[in-house]
Amino acid sequence: MATKLAPALQPVANDHEQPKTDERTAVIVVGAGRSGTSVLTAGVGALGVDLGDQLKAGGVQKNPKGFFEDTELLDVNHRVHKAFGLRASGANVRPVDERAWHTVDLKPLEEEAASIIKQRFTSDRPFGLKSGGLLRLMPFWDHVFERAGVAPRYVMALRNPLGVADSRANLDVYRGYQEKSDLEWLVQVLPYIDHLKGHPFVAVDYDLLMQDPKKQLHRIANGLSLPIDGDVEKSIKVYSEEFATKDLYHHRHDPATLEQREELNPLTVDTYLWLLKLAKDEISADNPSFWSALADLQERFRTMAPVLRYVDFLEDELKRRYFGLGGVWQLVRPRLGLGGKKSAKQAG
Repeated sequence: MATKLAPALQPVANDHEQPKTDERTAVIVVGAGRSGTSVLTAGVGALGVDLGDQLKAGGVQKNPKGFFEDTELLDVNHRVHKAFGLRASGANVRPVDERAWHTVDLKPLEEEAASIIKQRFTSDRPFGLKSGGLLRLMPFWDHVFERAGVAPRYVMALRNPLGVADSRANLDVYRGYQEKSDLEWLVQVLPYIDHLKGHPFVAVDYDLLMQDPKKQLHRIANGLSLPIDGDVEKSIKVYSEEFATKDLYHHRHDPATLEQREELNPLTVDTYLWLLKLAKDEISADNPSFWSALADLQERFRTMAPVLRYVDFLEDELKRRYFGLGGVWQLVRPRLGLGGKKSAKQAG
């Protein structure tokens, strides 16, 4: 069953329509899991962006206010994951092998996704799209947007890696280990982030969003050239006061302490801190030094690919041999007084 935005948060049609061109404007929300992508997408909807009317329902424990993902496009995204042997949950830490992009036939899925976009979003308003793991599959979505005649603008949900691991641990003890969480974060963010270069691109830090939602939505509108009128201002006010509330904000960490935490992956820290500069407007998305730094980080990540493939192999082998023990462990762990997120070093 799909869920919609609450009536007060229904995206509003701007009186200032986008100039008619051969391409549709789309706001694409990207970012690693547990980084606030759903909260951010709801904010994009408050800016008058059309999110569609077939959205994935929220869960009792996970994202109770909604995921804000189109169910059909999400299904396509899951099947692309499957085509590469990846779990749709995002738990794999290996990047897609570059050779696979040339050997796996994704054209039928590209055509399907482009057709859904053309049929679902028919107004002149910009439409929005968020789907888990979209950025790690960016070459696929590049082709979809081209087929659909879409001009993408990107907004990235960014969150302190310590907060990401805390949030993961609430749902899955194993994935909440800092070392594991950091690897998932990297593979969701870094391999194809250069595909955003040359497009309008805004990064939004989760802490800053929750502390001042109105300011961050105005940043997005300004950075992506989304017009704001009186109706949108009212929608921003509702979002700030009724949606982005304290019950969504549990884990706070000072970025200044990251480099002192030995359980953190240095590559994750470096990538996050560069993106945080963008989120704080300390650097612009068209600054060559920003993209040069990210290119260096991407190259460092590529050298990790063999180890990451082995990590996935070991995890798959453990699941095959001891299917079900992970679930039992998560039930038993709190009873043993071992609840909460730890690093692998602390656990060992």
